[in-house]
Amino acid sequence: MAEEKDPVKLHKTGNTLYELGKYEEAIENFLKASELYQKANNFFDAAYSLFKA
Repeated sequence: MAEEKDPVKLHKTGNTLYELGKYEEAIENFLKASELYQKANNFFDAAYSLFKA
């Protein structure tokens, strides 16, 4: 559960999933990370996560 609230871990996991070819799961992680970054007012990383998705 802690991982779901940490955008950095979600972002890193998304990168790993993307490299493994699990694109659907990676997209989900990037979208969740983007939402969490935005809630923390980290708009640069929120936009970057959306770009990766």
